[in-house]
Amino acid sequence: MLSQGYTQEKLGIEVLGYTTASQLNKIVNGSASLTVDRARMLDEHGLTPVLGGSFEELALMRATRQRRRAPNSSGLWDVFLALPMASTDDDAAFSQIQHEARALVQALQERCDFTVYCGALQVAGRDDFDSPAFALADNIEALRKSSNFLLWVDRPLTKPSSVWVEAGIALALGKPCVYLVKEPETLPYILRQAADAKVGALGSVRCEWVGSSSSPANLVRRHGRHLFSM
Repeated sequence: MLSQGYTQEKLGIEVLGYTTASQLNKIVNGSASLTVDRARMLDEHGLTPVLGGSFEELALMRATRQRRRAPNSSGLWDVFLALPMASTDDDAAFSQIQHEARALVQALQERCDFTVYCGALQVAGRDDFDSPAFALADNIEALRKSSNFLLWVDRPLTKPSSVWVEAGIALALGKPCVYLVKEPETLPYILRQAADAKVGALGSVRCEWVGSSSSPANLVRRHGRHLFSM
């Protein structure tokens, strides 16, 4: 309920400084964003978002998601890089694979001159992930706009991981896929010989077995763009 003496139009013009009430109406219905300070003002005056919750919560959520979107003026990516982050067992394992992700992204940028989408580098720790619905929406959008899918899994996973969902979506979207793993058993059963399977409309697959003495970044530095030649 609005504060006494305020209509939505008066609140938008006199308090928030808009020239018309239409901007505030867009904010209330979730089709426009606003600053955290203005969000708090809306909460203080009793206005409620159509989506529920508070305006401050929505403003902070939007700001967090915007911060996590990797900068790319074209909106297109040469490579979508998938790594198992949320399924790591502890902080040490998380830090290790994030370190490897940075090295791999750097190699792709410097050796191949690729733009790389890597959600693993947009989180600060194991407790900093987006909600599943937001993560799914962002990943599908990035996958659609990526030319290639690159999977790096350094060990057999003992916990559920989103990388298998991303791998399946990439195949369904017809993306060329490169899997970097240490051994065939690392992959789910039907992906172990995906490179040999010729299924119409699905993306092509190339598997590269990364030995224990090597790293995915070194593999990229050695082969460059040829790694993605199907």
